Amino acid sequence: MLDISNAHRTSLYIASKLCDTVIGIGMKIIKRRKYVAEYPEIDPRFIFINLGYNLRPTEVQAVMGEKQLPKLPKLVEARRAARLG
Repeated sequence: MLDISNAHRTSLYIASKLCDTVIGIGMKIIKRRKYVAEYPEIDPRFIFINLGYNLRPTEVQAVMGEKQLPKLPKLVEARRAARLG
């Protein structure tokens, strides 16, 4: 049985992630060039390949807070018990 040390596993993992990243970046560059050539009337600065959302951090924080509000009474109770404990 082959025994691979943790350090070696970590090195393999980093190398594989680096390869994935480099290949991914290369593919995005190729796609970007394709779209820039396909739509010459659009300024290349405004051609985006990655999907994104125009969410402000406060909107995301509001959703997270809204989901956490039902837990608040139990958290406050546990905190008070720990402080008095």
